[in-house]
Amino acid sequence: MGESGRERLAYRLLVIASAVLLWTVVVGWTGGFALSVGGMRLSSRSLRNPLILAGIALAAACAAAPRGRRLRVLAAAGARIVGSVDTAVAALNPHYVRRAADLLAAATAVAVVAIGVAWGSFVVGGADSYGYVSQARLWATGTLRVEPAFGDDRPAGLTNAALTPLGYRLSSDQRSIVPIYAPGFPMLASVFARAAGPDAVFYVMPLMAGITVLATYLLGMAVSGRAVGLLAALLMALSPAFLFQLTRAPMSDIVAAGWWTLALVLLPRTRSSFACSLVTGLCAAAAILTRPNLVALAIVPAAWLSWDAATNPARRKAFMRLALYALGPVVASLVVAGLNRYWYGSATESGYGLLAGRLFRWDYLWPNIVNYPRWMIESQTPAIALALLAPWFIRSALVTVCAGFVATICLCYAVYLPMDVWWALRFLLPAFPIVLIFLAVTIVHGARLLPLKLQVLLPVVIAVVIAAQMREFGREQNVLDSTDERRFAQIGRYVAETLPAEAVVFAVMHSGSANFYSGRATVRFEALPPGQFAPIARELLRRGRPVFILMDLGEEEEFARRFGPASRFGTLDARAAKLVPSVALYRVDEPRVRAP
Repeated sequence: MGESGRERLAYRLLVIASAVLLWTVVVGWTGGFALSVGGMRLSSRSLRNPLILAGIALAAACAAAPRGRRLRVLAAAGARIVGSVDTAVAALNPHYVRRAADLLAAATAVAVVAIGVAWGSFVVGGADSYGYVSQARLWATGTLRVEPAFGDDRPAGLTNAALTPLGYRLSSDQRSIVPIYAPGFPMLASVFARAAGPDAVFYVMPLMAGITVLATYLLGMAVSGRAVGLLAALLMALSPAFLFQLTRAPMSDIVAAGWWTLALVLLPRTRSSFACSLVTGLCAAAAILTRPNLVALAIVPAAWLSWDAATNPARRKAFMRLALYALGPVVASLVVAGLNRYWYGSATESGYGLLAGRLFRWDYLWPNIVNYPRWMIESQTPAIALALLAPWFIRSALVTVCAGFVATICLCYAVYLPMDVWWALRFLLPAFPIVLIFLAVTIVHGARLLPLKLQVLLPVVIAVVIAAQMREFGREQNVLDSTDERRFAQIGRYVAETLPAEAVVFAVMHSGSANFYSGRATVRFEALPPGQFAPIARELLRRGRPVFILMDLGEEEEFARRFGPASRFGTLDARAAKLVPSVALYRVDEPRVRAP
């Protein structure tokens, strides 16, 4: 075989090695596949075999290359492969490239909605999800206060506080029960409920997740073109924190992220349209109603519009655009203040009570400075730090607004109550689209500093590696596995099917969900004074109200500390324990209640 033949062979073997390595990345990212064709099973899940094959092909290419010129021949072959990719990309019609990017972004958004529907828990779980979903029912019926069970005819020692499920609190007059959580998400969900039935509330979060991904693409395109927008949208769709919230019971984090990202997408268009100014303000208003503690974010678009009004020769129109935008946030703030006054007795008090000194304290600053960056690096890979370089690559008013937006979100949570779990990143989800856009800017624009042949290939390789690492973290943390939350619905439906309608259920974590699924009256046993369970249960039994205790296994110790072991008061329901092993349901028997 002549020398030219050896070079051709080395090139072909290097092509094989490159293709196998690319397939290895795909398997690592997607988890591989398994299928049956004509009775033959084909699968590719392990990374070992492709890596061995790639190593053999690479070694064979080195052996085939002419002696004395191996490195030069292999380098030339690698450059030829990269050049082929570059030539193929350059030959594409720009119109079709733009259309393909738009279609891929839309497909990514649809895929996110599908993930939310397929893997979402679609249940009412603990305090947050029960609070949001049940409040949606209140808005759908126009009833914003709930009367406690029993009315004024309740056993001695059974207070209204004990009859208030998690996710709610007593109103200012201490007589009715009112929601704790902000009204924005429940108001939106109530529209779905009235239009398509009660279960439609569970589709709000997947739909808003898809809107968030699509809005990330549009915002990235406005910042620096379709390549940046598409890369940011793909990274957003794969973000572990985003997917974790998407597949859990309904909460407001993704909804808030969607509204704020839409507001930023529309912001540049306000310069040419009064309607866009109004709609931008409405998106900000919806975001404020969803998360009132982030009301300061409304100042960032207002600053953009104020600067435009101060520097624009057509000042009258510019100030009108500012006024149209401000209308939404102002009205939303007034609505929140009015509901606070109606529910809690003061326009400045939230459902959580006084915030300063409890949820917000200066000594929370350092734990948050340590935790949030660490969780970002662990879940989004260390490459997320590259987002800090974006302002050096592109400078524009929109980039400044986006940077100010992220900084404001960080300040809003800088002194907030520290969490000890990585998915506390959900609080920062409104900042994720911008952070990932900035990361995409650094990758795409940074590649332009390299030789032409690497400008297309390198960003793709980096993006695939980042996505693969994020997916691996997601696997380790089971971000798509929400089976644990389904226990609330399973035991709640069991209660509905087996317990008498007049039964009273003592619970804490299940105090809302048990009532939601069964309609049975619930009592929060942690709100009862120590030693008071027995006399209250005895009185309920005397009135013909069967009594049950419903606990997660982690709550049994607290119950025993306050009242004694639950087994002293009743009999464990073996069927319930078999159905949901992590939950204990006891039927209280009167003779045991009387026991010392």
